[in-house]
Amino acid sequence: MELRQGFFVLPFGGNKLPIAYFFRPSFDLPTRFMNFWLGLAKQDVAGLGFQVIDSSGEYATSYSFFDTLQTYNPDIIIADGHGDTNTLTGQGLQEVLRACFNNEVLSGKVMCAVSCLTGQGLGPDSRSKQATAYVGWVNEFTWVVSPEGNPANDPVAYCFQQIIRKMVTLCCKYQQQQISLRELYDGVVAEFDYWISYYSVPPGSNDPYASDILLSLRHDKTGMVTLGKEAIITPALEVSLAPLVPIATGSLLLFALTL
Repeated sequence: MELRQGFFVLPFGGNKLPIAYFFRPSFDLPTRFMNFWLGLAKQDVAGLGFQVIDSSGEYATSYSFFDTLQTYNPDIIIADGHGDTNTLTGQGLQEVLRACFNNEVLSGKVMCAVSCLTGQGLGPDSRSKQATAYVGWVNEFTWVVSPEGNPANDPVAYCFQQIIRKMVTLCCKYQQQQISLRELYDGVVAEFDYWISYYSVPPGSNDPYASDILLSLRHDKTGMVTLGKEAIITPALEVSLAPLVPIATGSLLLFALTL
């Protein structure tokens, strides 16, 4: 593994590999969780045969983002960060992508955006500028964490970690043309349904935080959108998009990546 200007780059082998670019700010509790989860997903993606480039923490800046796209021309971008309908941000809430401004750089690429609300504006506008696909949320992506707030060891948040890892894996398989956009969407929904079922009956329903987890899982499931040659729009476009975060729920906190 090579360290290059703050990026961890898995070097090329004899044949050119597809390139996955991870963009992972980490400066508050929500982004620390997502930074850790996408860090786990990097190994999943490398196992699929991708070269992995990573801008993490202080390196998740607008400069790093555009420099990486110009230098390496990645095939898929996997990014977390706080967002709103038209904007994705990086470290310290620095604006990185904005609809109708600089998102033409997504042309020909798959964008996997683990961020709130960007599926409403940034996603459709990116597709109009020939992004291969845009996968994200039209509402807040929320999850529940325990009071300790330790991303590496939080059983309450574990199901959300697994959903994000599944989403990243399926986005990469879509980029490799192993699955269709419909299969990508259905696969992530199936992961949501697995955990909804788990927490709806024993032993999962015996968890003292099951009701909070279920609330967030159902909210997130209805807000995921996949935009490609066919657009799969979820019912969240027709429901209230009132923010849910941060909300204290007993001894837990419910978080999302919204501005």
